[in-house]
Amino acid sequence: MESFPEENSIDHKYTILEKKGRGATANVYLSEDKNDKAKYAVKVLKEISPYFEKEIEILKKVSILKNPYIVNLINYGEGPVKIGSKPEKNLQYMVLENASKGELFDYIYCSEKGLSERHTKLVFNKILKGIQAIHDAGICHRDIKMQNILVDDKFNPKICDFGFGADLNGEDGTGKLKDFLGTQNYAAPEIFLHRPYDGIKVDIFSLGVVLLNLVTCKIGFCQATRLDKYYRCIMAKKYNIYWKLVSGQIGPISEELKNLYIKMVSFNPEQRPSIEEIFKDPWMKEVTSLDEKGYAELENEVFEEFQKREVDVLNNNETLEAQGSSEIGFGNDRALDDNKVEYFDLSLTPKFIQKTGLNMQNYMKITGDLKPAVFMNELANKIANDFEDNAKIEECQNALKFNVIFEEELEDEEEPDEELAKELEKLGLEDVDDENLAKKECVIQVKLFQSLNGGYLVRFVRKGGEIEEYHKKLDSIISIVKQVV
Repeated sequence: MESFPEENSIDHKYTILEKKGRGATANVYLSEDKNDKAKYAVKVLKEISPYFEKEIEILKKVSILKNPYIVNLINYGEGPVKIGSKPEKNLQYMVLENASKGELFDYIYCSEKGLSERHTKLVFNKILKGIQAIHDAGICHRDIKMQNILVDDKFNPKICDFGFGADLNGEDGTGKLKDFLGTQNYAAPEIFLHRPYDGIKVDIFSLGVVLLNLVTCKIGFCQATRLDKYYRCIMAKKYNIYWKLVSGQIGPISEELKNLYIKMVSFNPEQRPSIEEIFKDPWMKEVTSLDEKGYAELENEVFEEFQKREVDVLNNNETLEAQGSSEIGFGNDRALDDNKVEYFDLSLTPKFIQKTGLNMQNYMKITGDLKPAVFMNELANKIANDFEDNAKIEECQNALKFNVIFEEELEDEEEPDEELAKELEKLGLEDVDDENLAKKECVIQVKLFQSLNGGYLVRFVRKGGEIEEYHKKLDSIISIVKQVV
C-alpha cells in the first residue's frame, strides 16, 4: 500500500494514511479522523461529478439500515484535498466503513481455488442478506461482482460501490430500468439486449455468477449472449451440454448447486428465483437450518479458512507492489456503459435465408474505424452484384448490442468427444463437415464484431454446400470485403 506523510489530508478532517485502491473516476484512501482517530475508507472523486449526489442519496437509504453486510456511509462532503506534491484541490468525497481485509475476490483469486460448498453457503448467505436489505430499501445495485464485495476484520462479506445503484421503481415509476451498464461477465442478458429490465432480477443474475465463482474460482461464461458458446447452451436449455463443456474447467460440483446456479442465470428473468426462494433452496438448507451453535461453529471454520488464504493475499499484494501495480482482476472483467456499438447479422444466401449459425470457420481483421451499418450494407450490395444474385440483408430479430467480443473465443477449441459433437451439431454450435451439410445450398454467413484490441473482426461461417465450393466462394467474398474497406 502506498503511504503518505501526515500533512496529506481530506477537507482538513481526515489524515490520509495510505492508498487502498484506485479506479477510473475515484481513489480510495485509508484515512484517520483527526478528532476521534477512527479509521475509515474515504473515496475521493478525481473530478467534480454531477452524479455524486445521486450516489450519496442511494448510500443514505442503504446505510440507514445498518446492515452488517453492507459498507455503510459515515460522512460525505466537498473540500480541499492535499496529496503529495500536488497542489491542493477541491474535490468531492465520501467517508465509508473500513473493510480492513480487502476484496473477497482476492481470497479466491490469490489462492487459485474456490471455497468448499459448505463454506460458500455461509458466505453466500451473508451476501444474500446484504442484497436483500438493499432491495428492501428500494434500491438495486446493478454492479454486483466479486470486486464489489469486501471483507471486514472477521472476514464477513460487505457489499460496496453503489455508483450504478438505482431506484427499483425506475425513472418513470414503471419499475423498469433502461441503462446499459454493469460489468460484462456479470451482466444479465436483458442488459445486452437493451431491453427495459427489472433491477432485482438483474441483481439475482449477477449473484448467480458470484456463486459459481466462489465455489470454482471460475466464471461460467464470458457474456450472457448467444455469442458466448457457454451461455448459448443455457439459453437453449441444453444444460447437460453446458456442464459437459465447463466441467473440465470448474471441476466437480453438486447437482443441487448446479440447479440453483442455472435458475439464477436463466435467460428469462421471470425464471430467476427471488432471494427468499434462494434462502429456501435445497442447496442452502445446510446453513439456513443450523441452530445458533452450529452456525457459530461454521463461522469459525470459515474464519480459519480465510486466515489461511490471507497469506496468499498478502504475498500477492507484495508482488504487485514490487511490480508497481495494485490492480488485480479477471482479464475479461470489463465495465459496460451506454454505447452505440451494435451487433449486425448478414446472411448471404442465394435462394433463402438460413437460420443464424454460431461457429466460426474463418475470419479477417479490419484496422481503423468504420460505420458498421454502412459497411455491412455496402458489402451485401457488392456481393449481390458480383455474384449476380439477390443476397438478402436481414438484421437478427433479437439484435444484440454490446461492448466487445472476446477474441479468444475465436480460437480453435479442443475436439469434443463424438457424443458431445453430435449434441452440439443439433444445437448449431458445431459446423461439422458431413454429408447433410454438403447436400445443402451453399450458404456463407458473414458477421461483423468490434475487436477487443481495436478495429473489427469479420467472421465467416459455412452453413451449407461442398467444402470446395465454400472455399472458392469465400475467397471471392474476402476479396470483396477488402474492396469495401
